[in-house]
Amino acid sequence: WEGSPNVGPDGVIYQGNTGGGAYAVNPDGTEKWAYQAQNSVWTVPSMDDSGTTYWGSVDLRLFALNADGTQKWQRTTLGYVTSSPALGPDGTIYAGSFDGSMYALDSADGSVKWKLQTGDHIYSSPALVEKDGVLEQIIIGSTDGLLYSVNPDGDVLWTYDTGAPIRSSPVVGQAPVEGGAPIVYAGAANGHVVAVNVNDGSRRWTYNTTATEPTLATRNQLNSSPALGTKGVYIGSQDGMVWFVPYDYCLRPGQSDARCVTTDLPSDGMYAYGVDVGGGLVPPDQPVAISPAGYMTGRVVVRKDGRSVPARLVPAPDVQRLVSVEPAIDVDASVSGDGRYIFVRPLEMLPPSTTYKVTVQGVVTTGGPRLGNVSLGSGELEPFRGTFTVRTGDDGKAWDPKVQADETSGLSLSRLATPLPPMLPSVNQIGFDFYDWIGGAVKTEKDATVVWFVGAKRDDKGVIVADPTSLFAFPVAGQQREGTFLFNASGVNLWFTFGPVPLQRFDLRGTFDDKGEVKPDSQFMAQAVCADIPSYGSQMPATGMCDTQGVLTAAGTFLGEQAESPAVRRVPGMKIGEITYTPGSPATVSATIDAPTGYTSDDHFVSILLIGDDGLPVPIDYYRSTKIETDDSKQITGVTVTVDAPLPQNFRAVVMTDAFPAKTQDLGGGS
Repeated sequence: WEGSPNVGPDGVIYQGNTGGGAYAVNPDGTEKWAYQAQNSVWTVPSMDDSGTTYWGSVDLRLFALNADGTQKWQRTTLGYVTSSPALGPDGTIYAGSFDGSMYALDSADGSVKWKLQTGDHIYSSPALVEKDGVLEQIIIGSTDGLLYSVNPDGDVLWTYDTGAPIRSSPVVGQAPVEGGAPIVYAGAANGHVVAVNVNDGSRRWTYNTTATEPTLATRNQLNSSPALGTKGVYIGSQDGMVWFVPYDYCLRPGQSDARCVTTDLPSDGMYAYGVDVGGGLVPPDQPVAISPAGYMTGRVVVRKDGRSVPARLVPAPDVQRLVSVEPAIDVDASVSGDGRYIFVRPLEMLPPSTTYKVTVQGVVTTGGPRLGNVSLGSGELEPFRGTFTVRTGDDGKAWDPKVQADETSGLSLSRLATPLPPMLPSVNQIGFDFYDWIGGAVKTEKDATVVWFVGAKRDDKGVIVADPTSLFAFPVAGQQREGTFLFNASGVNLWFTFGPVPLQRFDLRGTFDDKGEVKPDSQFMAQAVCADIPSYGSQMPATGMCDTQGVLTAAGTFLGEQAESPAVRRVPGMKIGEITYTPGSPATVSATIDAPTGYTSDDHFVSILLIGDDGLPVPIDYYRSTKIETDDSKQITGVTVTVDAPLPQNFRAVVMTDAFPAKTQDLGGGS
């Protein structure tokens, strides 16, 4: 249940859910009716005096339901609809779509009165500004960073540029001084709460909620909607904090709080901004802090007439030629599907404490037609050149993982934050944040560290244990230098409610500090073929997340630390039989297990990791390739891994009990 309920005048509760249901529930808790959409219903429905309710769904539709739950009409957009419809006094429905447009629909039949195209998808819900029962403005936020004020005819009255995606739904309140014009409040993905004068769109004040603690500072998005109290504004943050800002706190005489900021954006022109691991733009006079294993991310910003305009970096004729780095290093470059971000991935670890200048030079396109949330790239073409700097940190405290007879070195990873591309937090921020993994070292030879991860959770005592219900099991391999690591994996699936998304690439990069924690400049990069994404593959090109090669590149940060856990220890009393290999197509690798009582598949995950003669894991989907044998009480009795692809001539099989390498055996048999 990701949406919020609305309650009718007769006490009936209306709410949608992730399963695609739109429900009406009587005050006594019995179901009045249910309507099944084709995908999640996250919007709060609006309703009119006749009992008709108005909804949006991730199935791309806005729809109206009669008082008995039957469909009255539907209107299909070219994007997911998470923006809750607002009903105007004349019966017009206003809502945004992930196709980047705000729609004005006739509530009688769903016909389009007008639509306003913004520069990126709309997650935010509209706020209506009325005076004496007459609608004057519709205000909505877009992930292009702008608040838009529109009159009932669809004309833009003003825009306010926050410089960061807006998912927060704006709220309108009266000025704290008698007779003052209304004020609109909203949050932005840079941690800023903004107060904007409704009459002209001018900034009243801005308050920066970004945490001072470095790890939380990169999780500062304000995607929730503000709530107005009697004395101030309340808003929740991605970092888990709830903030209260008194009305006009930043305007008080003598106010010197550094959190009261001006947020002045650059003058008209073209810029390449460095982007931090949390997706935030770094001021041009500051370098982006990265690990020596990190990658460099830049954002194209084009300013015209005092506002940011949608601009797309053209990834031609060769993406690699768009970027140069000083001092010179070997890199691989890619451009995000929306053309706004460029990812520069060094092919080797960088020296510590070194500053690099990144120059982006090419052609950008602005304006032009759009299809869904995609710019077709046929607008005005302009030459572009911009620079940003990055600086590597030190190599931290060395991690010296050891594989011992009864325990292996553990590593926990959690709280993935995926700010790029900006649409990902709009569809799955909570899901990424709840990923928890526990890993155990399997192999620690020079330049070939291998760590095996399974899903994890904390038990009643706060101890990290394996969680087989989280659907994760995968190895990573890579380099270490002192405390700096560069791990990558293939064959990893990220699981969602609609199914597994297979990743072409999954990189984990960072540096351990002297407490054994991964520093706040940790980074991950994941790539998936858009067409391979279950249920949504055919829709992906219209989202703006797929590049010209049909690949989605996601980037962000994570929390990590060296960890103790039962999952990285030998199970007392467990006996594992000989590992057997049956060649063929497919081939199988199996082992019998005599486990102590209570070692069940409800609480543990067992698999067999295969390592080729090159020292690297055989790239298969281990979670889906693993079959765990159990008895009637779910006691684990054996495990088999099925491999469709040819295996190396010689390979090593490692039975993994949760994240501990319990038995190793060398096998051979050809391809």
